[in-house]
Amino acid sequence: MEKALQALANPNFISAIVLTILMIAIGFFFTKKGWFGEGAAKVLTTLCMKLTLPCLALVGFISDFDFEQFGVFIFTFIVYVVILLLGRIFFLPYPKEDRGIYRVIFAIGQVTLFGLPVASAIYGDSVLSSANMAIFSFRLFLYIYAYFVISSAKIDAKSIGNTLKNTFLNPIMICMIIGLIVWGTQPLLPKIEIDGKMVSIFRIDYTLPWLYTVINTIGKLSIPLGMLLVGCTLATTELKSAFSNATSYIVSAMKSFLSPLIAILLCLLWQFVFKETNVFHFTKATIATICICFASPVSVTMNAYCVSFNRGKLITSDAILMSTIMSILAIPLTIFMVELLF
Repeated sequence: MEKALQALANPNFISAIVLTILMIAIGFFFTKKGWFGEGAAKVLTTLCMKLTLPCLALVGFISDFDFEQFGVFIFTFIVYVVILLLGRIFFLPYPKEDRGIYRVIFAIGQVTLFGLPVASAIYGDSVLSSANMAIFSFRLFLYIYAYFVISSAKIDAKSIGNTLKNTFLNPIMICMIIGLIVWGTQPLLPKIEIDGKMVSIFRIDYTLPWLYTVINTIGKLSIPLGMLLVGCTLATTELKSAFSNATSYIVSAMKSFLSPLIAILLCLLWQFVFKETNVFHFTKATIATICICFASPVSVTMNAYCVSFNRGKLITSDAILMSTIMSILAIPLTIFMVELLF
């Protein structure tokens, strides 16, 4: 209990939560006042998706090689599968045509724009590689599973090809793949000695520190820009609808509280299975980062899917608002539980 309370009193954690609330509020207020033009959200999205987040993704892999990160990808993939399978049971009482949308709301959060910046602000850059692995599996489910569920597209050669193209040929994924290759091939590549340490020639934090500083600085802009974007998105949501929609409360609460709880329980099992080996055995910061990702609000990308295919637009937009509000409570609670249990 004492460690958990210390974690909640940690200045970095408090700063991260205050930063999140204030930046979302600024984005919301500026949009409502009309100080952000109609295209502000589009500009922020473009900056994040095509510049700042790709840089953040690349920087996340510029670190020492560690087998633990492969475990993060495998583990988060398993968690998504478990949550989606449980969703099939939880949403049986709802209309059949809505169950798939509720499942993806339950499982897939705004990891890139919310979970990653918050985890980075609390635990520092050391967790970026873990977060990147979590994001890798997140994007597979977001761009493939969620797309097919919401679009109701038939699985054929053309649809699979377009989906795979959208998944892998975007700046974030390209930078993640480049970073993953650089990170994973470190033991094989030629090395040079810098400051008494033998490093791979592609470790630009040592070999080209000026370039690394530029990329890292741009990447860190993801934190304020991402939070502003969430605020802009909330400002365009019908608040009355969200607060009067009982289903949005239920699916949002499941996303914000039950989803990270499932991740924590599976982490306990994972840690027990791999307790005798350092490989795949997670640090507490890694566990907290994974669980924060699953406590993140509903993904805005899914709302774009719903608008495009005219399915579940109301429940998705309502859930984005409600889960964002709930995540402000869910993330501290998630960290509290991690500190108590690990």
